[in-house]
Amino acid sequence: MAIFKIIVLLIFINFSVVAVEFNEKEKQWIAENPNVTIVGDPNWLPFEAIDDKGRYIGIVAEYLDLISLNSGLTFNIVPTKTWNESINLMKSGQIDMISETNDSLLSGSLLFTKSYFSNQIVIAMSENSVFVNSIDEIKNKKIALIANYGYTDKIQNKYKAIDFVVVDDIQQGLMAVSIGRVDALVCTIALCSYTITDLTLNNVKVVGITTFTTELAFGVNKEAPELLSILNKTINNLTPNQKAKISKKWYKNEVLQPADYTYYYKVIAIIITVTVFVLLWVVSLFREIAKRKKYEKELIETSQLLKHMAYHDELTGLPSRRLGKDRLEQAMASVERNKLSMAVMFADLDGFKLINDTFGHDAGDLVIKVIGQRIKDMLRNTDTVARIGGDEFMFVLTDIKDISIVERVAEKIIDTISKEIIHANQSLYVGVSIGITIYSGGSVDADELMKEADIAMYKAKTSGKGIFVFYQPSLLDDAD
Repeated sequence: MAIFKIIVLLIFINFSVVAVEFNEKEKQWIAENPNVTIVGDPNWLPFEAIDDKGRYIGIVAEYLDLISLNSGLTFNIVPTKTWNESINLMKSGQIDMISETNDSLLSGSLLFTKSYFSNQIVIAMSENSVFVNSIDEIKNKKIALIANYGYTDKIQNKYKAIDFVVVDDIQQGLMAVSIGRVDALVCTIALCSYTITDLTLNNVKVVGITTFTTELAFGVNKEAPELLSILNKTINNLTPNQKAKISKKWYKNEVLQPADYTYYYKVIAIIITVTVFVLLWVVSLFREIAKRKKYEKELIETSQLLKHMAYHDELTGLPSRRLGKDRLEQAMASVERNKLSMAVMFADLDGFKLINDTFGHDAGDLVIKVIGQRIKDMLRNTDTVARIGGDEFMFVLTDIKDISIVERVAEKIIDTISKEIIHANQSLYVGVSIGITIYSGGSVDADELMKEADIAMYKAKTSGKGIFVFYQPSLLDDAD
């Protein structure tokens, strides 16, 4: 079986492997450390991921296969559930190397190899857009960048006059372009092309390029300089043909090119010489095209509406429980990077059922809509307010420096919700009970945080209502 794998690899690289010359120290290191442990991002296709069968796949995995063939080392991926878990394992010194970019925040604590994969930063826009040669050409449009990517800071520093929209991830950014919430998204061509195909976004395409690139590299434990040297030598030994095959397998390197108007000039010359009959036929054809475009536009609008409804509450337009949980997970992932805490609040309206029973569901719907808008207007753009139930809301507050900030926000929410609401010349009033949990990093997941906030909210509800309560482990006994 081992011989068969080697034969397959040789076929894959067209017998282009050239022996790497290692010095005696490197040879000794390989002999003493034939198995190397590595961690990466478990969900970052097309670059890397752990599939549902536990296999390590993606561009990075295939580069490691080539490096293994050149060096004789065996790379053992250590499965993790999140990128933060991978970073923490690497920081602990338990792992030999990590898959990263060369502008990583870990550059001060690890040794980094040369770049082995360079990916152009490109511009994605709607399908009707023309070729864009640089960000300067669209500086007056609404442009989105993905949060916490290495190149994001570089682009913002170069284009300080542009007020970029920062999105949580590639999916959110491309969906924003698809539904017209933003005009363009700046991202790597590999991640952008792969995700467009994965989400089947037929109305989004890569239309231009930038002067920026992102570079993949490996971060190596500082106690293994020989491993760094071995990796650099094998990276230098990789051929353009090998690299091209890996790229072609995982994404399409397609960017809209500048239009060539020569053909159109010829068409115009021919049209001038055609008969009246042909002109009438062209008019008829244009009418048919207009009808088709109108139909396609209606299909796109319907598709966009369905996508919006899948992630938003129909009554308030706020994120639904599904999108709210996704935003919570994104906020949790940024806690480790930003070294700041975050808060999750569950709010349950007091007296809402009485309004529904007394004044009807129209009054109840009005109360929900007004309160949702009031809280949305009160919180920061970086925070999240989601409707997760009939009269229940979830708030996610990010970048919390002091718990007193959370207390002030909770007090302001209680005060805001308790204000008068007018319906059919009637004054309506509701209160709210709030449960709060604080997250500063750790092994808990989004479901656990939501459960903690729910338990604390129940405690507030049973302790007099109209108050907020912070989660404590002792509340579990009360919940039981």
